[in-house]
Amino acid sequence: MLHSAVAVRTAFDHLGEAYIRLAADMSDEQFDLPGLGEWNVRELFAHAIRAYSTAATYLDAAPSSEVILYSAAEYYHTVLNGGPGLHAQVAARGHAAGEEMRDDPVGKVRSTIEAACVRVGLADDDAPVYTPFGQIALIDFLATRVVEAGVHMLDLQRALGLDDDLESTAAEIVVVALVAAGDAHQVIRALTGRGDLPADFNILQ
Repeated sequence: MLHSAVAVRTAFDHLGEAYIRLAADMSDEQFDLPGLGEWNVRELFAHAIRAYSTAATYLDAAPSSEVILYSAAEYYHTVLNGGPGLHAQVAARGHAAGEEMRDDPVGKVRSTIEAACVRVGLADDDAPVYTPFGQIALIDFLATRVVEAGVHMLDLQRALGLDDDLESTAAEIVVVALVAAGDAHQVIRALTGRGDLPADFNILQ
């Protein structure tokens, strides 16, 4: 565990509140703006709040695999080796989820996040979470949810023409988790002026 459980839970809750505020401040037209890749902002929002819905649904899921994942980094290594069709599946799911929240995007964002935060708040840090990729302790899975929510908050802010504004604890968790999941040596060299990252460098490839 790279961060304290309190820090991870606090970042998860605070990011959720930030998503709710952001959605409430948006006009209907802004949800149709270009978002990320082939998604519009509504679809990006729909994908982003899966960071919350999955925390709740996977807590209540039945065991589906004997694989045990011992960290957020191990979770990402497993997910990103999920096969060549993974990105297409994620994109299609984002389109479908965006369409489902078309009638009331603000209400959907709020209800999804609030329900997830309540469910997570009732569970112990070491409660088993049964993801499609294996079992992981809740607190480690929440770290991956902070990464997802944090990265996509920056995506949304950029799509909406807003300044980058990620709470410092969440930003630290995102950076540390991604470095642990990727080529830490290469990132360290780049951050200390001892080398450049390749033009196509992407930890989440």
